[in-house]
Amino acid sequence: MPKVKRGNNRRAKQQRRGPTNDTTERKNIRKPVEEEEMYAKVIQHFGQGNVEVLCSDDVKRLCVIRKKFRGRRKRSNEIKVNSVLLVGRRKWEVVAANKRQKVDLLYVYSKEQVERLKKEVIGLNPKIFYDDKEGFEISKEENIILADNNQNLLGGDGEEIDIDDI
Repeated sequence: MPKVKRGNNRRAKQQRRGPTNDTTERKNIRKPVEEEEMYAKVIQHFGQGNVEVLCSDDVKRLCVIRKKFRGRRKRSNEIKVNSVLLVGRRKWEVVAANKRQKVDLLYVYSKEQVERLKKEVIGLNPKIFYDDKEGFEISKEENIILADNNQNLLGGDGEEIDIDDI
């Protein structure tokens, strides 16, 4: 009689792949070792393995997502807007005047790891690690819109703007 090949096949495949969610917290956090490595924050996602990042030296660069971070194990290192990354600059690359410099993705930090980095590392760029809020606040008592400190509206930071005047 032939062996039954259908039973438990799906479960066996799932067990070979390992855990589906990243519940285990990584103990070691990767930090920059060389001078070409730096922290970066995702500004815009272009697709096709490319994102625009703001690096720790306040320069916008094009980050290339390597094959290691795409595909089968993507869930544990998902890259979204405002994600914090460790990128490596290509010091060997010659950049034309009208082109943007490229960096390679080396590591993706989770939210818990970003909080640990804030506590452990001194001298982090506040634009990357502490600046997550964007938009406006609308007070319910009056018809006033409060602008954030990052945005200039009608010539000032954090000014109160009356809706009736607009």
